[in-house]
Amino acid sequence: MRRRRLQAQQPYPIVGKVGKRQLKAIPDLCRAGEQPRFVIAEGIYGALVAFEDRLVIVKKTATTFPYAEIGEIRYSVKRFTGKLEIVAVDEVDGRETFWKQALDVRKRTDAMALTVDVFEKAQERVRWLRGQIAGPRRVEVDAEEFGRALIEEVRDPVLARSFPAPDAVVEEVVDAVLAQLLRTLDDQRLSPWYLDWVADYSERTD
Repeated sequence: MRRRRLQAQQPYPIVGKVGKRQLKAIPDLCRAGEQPRFVIAEGIYGALVAFEDRLVIVKKTATTFPYAEIGEIRYSVKRFTGKLEIVAVDEVDGRETFWKQALDVRKRTDAMALTVDVFEKAQERVRWLRGQIAGPRRVEVDAEEFGRALIEEVRDPVLARSFPAPDAVVEEVVDAVLAQLLRTLDDQRLSPWYLDWVADYSERTD
């Protein structure tokens, strides 16, 4: 009852119930003149404290995640509860993220248990958080260089021997893949190069 009153007295919104340890730690997370934008909490299992430029997962210790370094905020449900995960930019769809799934969420500093009920109540806050993060790292691709490497790989003599009709299959595969590159990458530099290559390839295979 006393903790509920303390939670209600805080000057920032709280979704869920904050554990005593987490509630006590929050003032120490604030910079001078700062207070959290909001808190999403699951009792003794942890709290997510959101600031303007970062979020903090508070359990026995506090771990800070600047929004500029977050690639994704994930929520998944398993059995009777859910899990909220903070994924770094370099870990989105990476092997390290896969292995973390085997760890007990209670022992992870980048994730916390969160019931479906609390997550649903926090939807507006989670949308705000997702709007602040950097998102997955975008890799710049040189379409022409990639296209040439792809052609060389597809036309490798060892690989070609496995085709019943190598030239016909290679031409069809390469044409389809490069056409997809044009659509996906929207790289105008590739277009004239691709047309030149098609003309040259047609002359050599006629």
